[in-house]
Amino acid sequence: MLDYTEPGLVGLTTLRRDVLPSFVRPVPTAETLMKWFSRANIAEFYVNREAKRGEGPPYFRKSDAIFVVQTRIAADRQKAAGKAASIKTVGLCPCPTH
Repeated sequence: MLDYTEPGLVGLTTLRRDVLPSFVRPVPTAETLMKWFSRANIAEFYVNREAKRGEGPPYFRKSDAIFVVQTRIAADRQKAAGKAASIKTVGLCPCPTH
């Protein structure tokens, strides 16, 4: 298994297969990760010169990628908790005690 605590670059395939399962399940799709990284302005690195012209996979810093995923997951959980709280506050909860 890849050591995600060491600095370095990681591709989407390795990130999804070896790193992210430690933090989140189900692992987001590659397309979703690319959208998140693009919105967060995460730098993309390329291994060869041909890749700069749209060929070859991009690589990302492991620490940046993990930070974005953890932040996104935490925000989604907080949003979900907020919706649950607002349902109880408004009185739409189906339990007889409310």
